[in-house]
Amino acid sequence: MKLKNKGIKIHLPVSLLFLIFIVNMIIFASCQRKKNSNALYIEPPISYESDTPQVSWNILFKQGTDKTAREKIITKIQDAVKNSYVDYYKTTGKDYRPKFFPVIWCPCDSLLYNMGFSSVDGSGGSVSKPPTGRPTIPGSGENIASFVDNINISEPDSGIIEFNQYQRDTVPVKNITINKTKKLAIIDSGIDTLLFSPNIKKLIWRDNMPSTLFNFLPFQNQADLRDGTRQRHGSAVTATVIKAMENAGTYPKLMILKALDNKNKGTIFSVSCALSYAIQKEADIINLSLGYYGQPDPILEHYLSLCSSPNRSIDVFAAAGNMPNQHSSVNLCNNHFNNNELTAKRLFYPACFSTQFTNLTAITQLSSAGRQCFYQNFSHQFVTLGIFDRTNCCAIKVAFLGHNPSYFEGSSFATPVASGLKMEAMLQSATTPSAFWNSLIKINTSPQVTVLGKYIEYDPTWP
Repeated sequence: MKLKNKGIKIHLPVSLLFLIFIVNMIIFASCQRKKNSNALYIEPPISYESDTPQVSWNILFKQGTDKTAREKIITKIQDAVKNSYVDYYKTTGKDYRPKFFPVIWCPCDSLLYNMGFSSVDGSGGSVSKPPTGRPTIPGSGENIASFVDNINISEPDSGIIEFNQYQRDTVPVKNITINKTKKLAIIDSGIDTLLFSPNIKKLIWRDNMPSTLFNFLPFQNQADLRDGTRQRHGSAVTATVIKAMENAGTYPKLMILKALDNKNKGTIFSVSCALSYAIQKEADIINLSLGYYGQPDPILEHYLSLCSSPNRSIDVFAAAGNMPNQHSSVNLCNNHFNNNELTAKRLFYPACFSTQFTNLTAITQLSSAGRQCFYQNFSHQFVTLGIFDRTNCCAIKVAFLGHNPSYFEGSSFATPVASGLKMEAMLQSATTPSAFWNSLIKINTSPQVTVLGKYIEYDPTWP
């Protein structure tokens, strides 16, 4: 077949035309899907899966360690791993070898490295578990600040319903002034700008340098800020921030820092790298709607400590986390105890750094002024603040998924309410933001599901 266009003949093979026809039919069928009304997204447990590489180590070098020294230490670590495999062969007779992955480093922080490897047998087949622990590198202690496992960080979606990308409204972004001196960093899965009115592009912060870093996931395009998660996690967090600060009369700049991939998975490395960038670019507030269960990570702790510098403190808001396993919408407001209290034996980070850093606020949502939500973590020791949404019990409303409202459940979506309100305090009361912020906080002494029973009442009005 020939197609004519301004006198130019284009020859297309029949097979290609057939492929175009099939694609068009699929798109047409997809566009006929009925939209979901009152869609409820629920956050399930943190993922404990081991992704490749089977071994992943983060290395934080001490200040002043030059490139030559760093490269020598990396080589020493790899040699130590190879030697451990030789020793393993001598002991067991199993011919296992390490298959190293490319060494990576944070593009904005040359002191933060990651190296990883998997195990293969003599014929190149994969081995389920590598026969090695983390090696000790003689003579390198003066250069290494931390040498630890790279922990998975994740806030995956629940899989309850599909995101409807064909029928939707856009989040309204007002055409008001922008205070370019204020920056709110959202470290998450990026943003789908098509879900917002065009003014969103004015809000997104860009560096004065030739290129802005948006993406901190290894081996990805650093300029890619797109949110490809099924439920648009980062976009919903951003929409909630914008809604929470809409009464300020002006907007700040939003730093969109992508540290979670399309499956809502990241690592200590990607989040720490994004934190380093937010600190260097002088963010005023950082929103962390993410986390992991386990013990404190020293590298994540290091970057959070930089946020609490006496010279310039940055307010950090972190999600308190949620219960594992599937959540049921009928139980969201069930205020019976669900073993979801954070204790010394059940810790969720970075939220549980709240006892160490006064500038870090751990956030959960409440079903009433003094009651926890059934699936969200609470604690009178670790969770600093509760959000009580008077309109929507244990869910946050976001309007961008269709003409009917959608509701997002989980501490990830209560967190941007708090960070947005804190930014509103900064925008409205430049001289006394603390006074404005403190005026929002209420106290409920019994029962105490947050530190000192602190909470904020929130009553957003959507069009």
